[in-house]
Amino acid sequence: MPLNRTLNFPPRIGLPRQGACFGINLVLLALAVLALALLATPARSREAESEAAPGTLENMAGLTVTDVVWSGNKTTRDFVIRREIRTLVGDPLVPETVKKDIVRLENLGIFSSVKVITNRTEGGVALQYIVREMPSLVPYITFSLTDENGLSLGPAVASINFLGRGATLAGSALFGGTTQFNLDYMDPWITGDHVSVDFHTALLDREDTVREFQENSFEVTPWVGSYFGEKFRGYVGASYFRMEADRDSVTLSGQADNLIRVGMSAIYDSRDNWRDPGSGWRNEVVLQKTGGFLGGDGDFWTALVDLRRYQPLLPRQTLALGAMTTLQSGVVGTEFPSYLQFVMGGANSIRGYQPTKLGREVFGQNQFIFTAEYRVLVAPIREYRLLGWSVGLGWQAAAFLDVGSAWAENQSLTGDRTRLGYGAGIRLLVPGAAMVRFDVGISEDRDVAFYVRGLSKFEAQRERIR
Repeated sequence: MPLNRTLNFPPRIGLPRQGACFGINLVLLALAVLALALLATPARSREAESEAAPGTLENMAGLTVTDVVWSGNKTTRDFVIRREIRTLVGDPLVPETVKKDIVRLENLGIFSSVKVITNRTEGGVALQYIVREMPSLVPYITFSLTDENGLSLGPAVASINFLGRGATLAGSALFGGTTQFNLDYMDPWITGDHVSVDFHTALLDREDTVREFQENSFEVTPWVGSYFGEKFRGYVGASYFRMEADRDSVTLSGQADNLIRVGMSAIYDSRDNWRDPGSGWRNEVVLQKTGGFLGGDGDFWTALVDLRRYQPLLPRQTLALGAMTTLQSGVVGTEFPSYLQFVMGGANSIRGYQPTKLGREVFGQNQFIFTAEYRVLVAPIREYRLLGWSVGLGWQAAAFLDVGSAWAENQSLTGDRTRLGYGAGIRLLVPGAAMVRFDVGISEDRDVAFYVRGLSKFEAQRERIR
């Protein structure tokens, strides 16, 4: 179930094999910009801009809105901005609605800053939304870092505002620990009420060091979704996945499996902000069918429940809680492929453990992972400008606790299959509503592991290879 990129999307309905490469691409695009941005003089922080407008807005609450305009968009088409603004001419000014307009524009992941200027007019108040765009097309060097295969490097190019529509088009190639090619296209709103489309395809050649075979796989995953009200979203999708192994005992059918999957998901999302949520819920239920009457190899069902709560504490402090459970039917080796079993350990499951060790002890087609992170926003997102580029960056400090287990259909979730890890780290908040995690994890046996990964833990564990 890979990535939601700028978080306008839920994880796509696919097979969790290709890893977080696209998410890491956006993350590392931000790191490339960061090297330049640190040399520049920072503009006002986004927090400062958010606080500047509400005071004025509150003073003009109830006045009739006489005009709504926007400026600063050189690439972004007007309709992309217009459809996110709910404050209309002729309505009384409601400060809370304007604040939500700002958040929706920020959630697009294409602007380094968004603010509103109010101007008193004869008949009421006029609003001007001012945006500043991040680079819409950037070539760069990307990398992938996994617990199993180490470091891979390669060229990449990404447009996070393709054709000015707020869509994303990106491609990358990786060489080293793995050989991988990725192509992704996402449009968060092509028609209707946020009707979205996502297309992902990838080729991967790597050594599976846990199961000890050479993997050569291909995946293509299209899906569509839509909003149902302000907080509910629904999605349907399909995927085709081909797995080739260098020995027969790995796959269900000779040396190559062809898995066909369809599925649907329902999401409830009340987060106050997608990039740096401080309050609200993000819950999802997914049901998928692989093989069987669909054809191809395998014959099993997958049900996933992903619950997340962001609880505000003191100012700039948030307790982020996540509980994810995946249950799958089928007999391993005959109906369910052994290479799709979950293994515990690593940056994206239970930190402090290595998957090459713990993965041989705790694995199975079912999994449960609970994560708690205490986050402190040390530096709010601030806009940096250099050489005509604008980018918004900030960072958090965090302490975390992970508890998880994996088990097969004929086993049960018991204490001897459950592991706990804990630690602390730093989160760099980068463009595209993503983050880079620098974590130190400690196992129950006091083993220490260091991690540098893209995406939040809650997102990354949905699409992990490990």
